[in-house]
Amino acid sequence: MLALVVRGGAARIQQNGGGHEKEGEGLHHAMYGEVDRHTGRVVQKGRFDMLFDDFIKQAPPELRAGLASRKPALREAGSVRMAVRQLERRSQYEQDHLAAVQAEELDAIAKSDPDDMPAFETARRAGLGLIAKMNLDYRKCSFRTSAQ
Repeated sequence: MLALVVRGGAARIQQNGGGHEKEGEGLHHAMYGEVDRHTGRVVQKGRFDMLFDDFIKQAPPELRAGLASRKPALREAGSVRMAVRQLERRSQYEQDHLAAVQAEELDAIAKSDPDDMPAFETARRAGLGLIAKMNLDYRKCSFRTSAQ
């Protein structure tokens, strides 16, 4: 399960229960770099820093100090916004994929002999097994209620 974690002025996507690199993490990291969670100091600059620094250079001199002071807040807001958007996209992808898998599994059940209980049970277990492999909560899936 993916989760949004906000610490030290930066947001990141974290997968609960796993230590693998997360999908989309590279994009987020490239854009916003890395911020030390304890000090709030930028450890690794990202594309945001380059774009913001270029913008500051083009701003009138009397506005530069005010704009520069807003950089951490803008980084945090953008970081959170990007992470939320990535999570929404990932969630939609998972739901779309799950819907396709559910339709396929339900079709297999529908085409099976209704009097052949072992075949029905096998198809149902295969569907639940596939949902389990996708790290989704089968209790929230319509497949479970539709198949019973």
